[in-house]
Amino acid sequence: MDFDSLLYFLNSNSGKIVATEQIPVDENIIHLTISKNYTKELGTGANDLKLFAISDSVLKPDFHSTSFLVVDEQNKLPEST
Repeated sequence: MDFDSLLYFLNSNSGKIVATEQIPVDENIIHLTISKNYTKELGTGANDLKLFAISDSVLKPDFHSTSFLVVDEQNKLPEST
């Protein structure tokens, strides 16, 4: 890997930052665990995870963003109006 740490942002469907943390890279292995205390703050619908690969030797971090759906207890996708 060409980076020294990973910075993540977990955003709720309302755009609120629910969790953020910078995680060091240890021997090319990254363990990202997000506590249920944070995930319970995610709303039903689309939520976002943004990842920044940060290097001490490169000025601009590499960036990846993904969205995922949270469904309610009935395991159904939310209806769109």
